[in-house]
Amino acid sequence: MSTDFWVDALSVGVDEFDRAHREQLNTIGEVEAALGRGDRAEAVMRLEHLLQHLIRHQAEEMDLLVRTSYPGIDHIRETQSANLARLNRLREQVETGGALPDARRIATEMRMAFVDYLLKGDINFKSHLDMAGYGYR
Repeated sequence: MSTDFWVDALSVGVDEFDRAHREQLNTIGEVEAALGRGDRAEAVMRLEHLLQHLIRHQAEEMDLLVRTSYPGIDHIRETQSANLARLNRLREQVETGGALPDARRIATEMRMAFVDYLLKGDINFKSHLDMAGYGYR
């Protein structure tokens, strides 16, 4: 049984982004579960999926923010880069035989940081996208 970590308070007001963020958040949860079971192969597979998904999503998100002249784009760009680097480090740790309980703790911290970021960071561009005609609310 999978856990859905999504709550509507995390919405940035764009269906496509909300779906992507929900998938990212829940995939991190699946990584945590795999690490908790000691299933290194499953964790690596989920991490690779998450990395590929995140790369695509970040490019789409950045494209929209550039096209709409979002004023906080540098912060978004820095955060995206840091998130990819952190996720790559976690994948390498799991792939190279690192301690799974430590990796699980890192994954949990990543999930919690992602929620925090959505609540405090991405949500800032919700009103910007609404004004640019991209929001749905």
